Amino acid sequence: MQLLLVGLLLNSLLLSPTPASDGSTAAIPDSPKGFDQQFRDFFNSFKEGDDQNIKLKLDEFAIPSHWFTDGFGADKGPEVAKDYSKEFEYFKLSTLLKLRRMEGNHYCSPSGAKLRTRRDQTIKVELKLLASPPAFQIPPAQSFQIYSGDCSFMDTFIYVDAAFRFYGNGAHTFWDPVKVRRADPCGPNDGTQPNGRLIHRVEPEYPEEARQKHVKGFVKMVVTVAEDGSVRKVKIVEGKPLLNDAAIKAAMQWRYTPFMNCGKPVEMQSFEHVKFPPKS
Repeated sequence: MQLLLVGLLLNSLLLSPTPASDGSTAAIPDSPKGFDQQFRDFFNSFKEGDDQNIKLKLDEFAIPSHWFTDGFGADKGPEVAKDYSKEFEYFKLSTLLKLRRMEGNHYCSPSGAKLRTRRDQTIKVELKLLASPPAFQIPPAQSFQIYSGDCSFMDTFIYVDAAFRFYGNGAHTFWDPVKVRRADPCGPNDGTQPNGRLIHRVEPEYPEEARQKHVKGFVKMVVTVAEDGSVRKVKIVEGKPLLNDAAIKAAMQWRYTPFMNCGKPVEMQSFEHVKFPPKS
């Protein structure tokens, strides 16, 4: 019964448009305690199973609509707001899925464990990554960790109009997101992404210079998978210079089953790694 109720709530969140926030949220202190107060207010609705209030409290984390037009103008504002809306919809979906998993996992919620929050870091916002920098200074982007027992997740927020507003998933901004195997909102309500299987893998060639110098180890990458399952881009996360190019060359030849979003193929990212020396 609980799974059914959560599924119905997720559908209502995704099918009904998010009303633009007009900054009407009651004043929240700009502090870690303030964030804890705002998130806990939403979490209490989640615990009570109050679907209408859950949606209301989640929508209070949206950046007010005027922020986009004030900062980016009447021409660019709607475009930036549209990009933000996509990330905010995923924030609502993923937050509910994460809380549900934490609530039902004995490792996450041992006897007596309670949800708690903590400011993890203040992120330096790289405005050069934004096509049209805003006319005003953006408040500091702050990452907050949400804990339950030994489990946690993190998202990024800014303080606008007397409340904390969602700014990006994980430690990323909404205009430069990392979309790693995101859950299909129309798929199983267990937080998994059943698509995006690696069906053709090419092992890298061991560079001769690396072989001669006995350079070994793993190269970790973020692979961007196009809608047709081909690899569009590879970004090295961790690796040794003598190995990185070979890893990229191999990964660019990989093939996946397309990632899906409500029946439509979408571009997605996946964390992958290769080992050197490669498998024979």
